[in-house]
Amino acid sequence: MSSFERDRRLFAARAYVLSNIDKPISLESAAQRAGLSTCYFSRLFHKTEGARFSDWLASQRVRKAQRLIASRNSSITDISYAVGFGSVSSMERAFKKHAGCTPRSYRSKAKADTAIAIGGMNGKELPIAKHCQDNRHGRE
Repeated sequence: MSSFERDRRLFAARAYVLSNIDKPISLESAAQRAGLSTCYFSRLFHKTEGARFSDWLASQRVRKAQRLIASRNSSITDISYAVGFGSVSSMERAFKKHAGCTPRSYRSKAKADTAIAIGGMNGKELPIAKHCQDNRHGRE
């Protein structure tokens, strides 16, 4: 398989995942979307992305949750289901792993940082990822 064909297939799988992030997504369904066997897709995905598919999927869901938490007043429970986690505890585990803090802690930090940014940076918000990066080892 040429590198162009490989990249095209991986792009199709990533696009499928990102457009269906709120639904249950399996390694098998992503591999099928790429037109590859599950085993080959898993190896290829890990090689090109530097992460296992399940970890990448969780990180994408956490990124979407971060945007929703920072911009909406929806409950953490509603947001966890809106981004495709099967339970709040699943989202909390993934959030701690990928963002370095809990969703509730992220929300309070995001609100404080947004208030500072809006008041002191000409209406520009701070980057979403900043809120917990310093706490990636579970210290809040």
